Amino acid sequence: MIRPQMPSGEMPKERLSSAILVLATILGALLPMGARATTNLTLPGFTLQNQFDKPRTVTFPRTNVLILAVAGRQSFPQLDLWIQAAKDSGIGPVELVGLADLTEVPRFMRASVRKNFRQTPEVLLDWDGMITSKLPVTRHEASIFVFTGSGKLKLHLTGVATPEAISRLRRATAAAAEDIEQDS
Repeated sequence: MIRPQMPSGEMPKERLSSAILVLATILGALLPMGARATTNLTLPGFTLQNQFDKPRTVTFPRTNVLILAVAGRQSFPQLDLWIQAAKDSGIGPVELVGLADLTEVPRFMRASVRKNFRQTPEVLLDWDGMITSKLPVTRHEASIFVFTGSGKLKLHLTGVATPEAISRLRRATAAAAEDIEQDS
């Protein structure tokens, strides 16, 4: 096979793509555990039903920080420490909203799944991915999102709540509260 000659210093497209993939993999491995890079994400307002079949609306702009705790079936046990850390942050005003990613639950099982949540604090049920499809969530890790009063994402953490990650959550919550104060 004859390959076209590349001007000196240029890399063929296949090698450039491979190099970018390797670099992205290395950078991803260097991110602190429990943290993910985020983009300029702004959450729109939304309404979902809770486990008692009551609608709950989250709107922006708001006068408090929103901490959104998202989990699926496999990652739900990871939320306990996150929720406790958010409640103990000592930073106010903060609203903590639990969101269950239930996109994999077949329609015929929804009533029994809803009943399983009856003993928990309020959880919004996202059956169709209305919100979870807009967020960088994974099936096997809990995700914690901190949003400012305008709905702008301040921080996204995933996985188990480590002391370092909890510290990051508290700092981001305080920074989001400062943003709200400056905007008012």
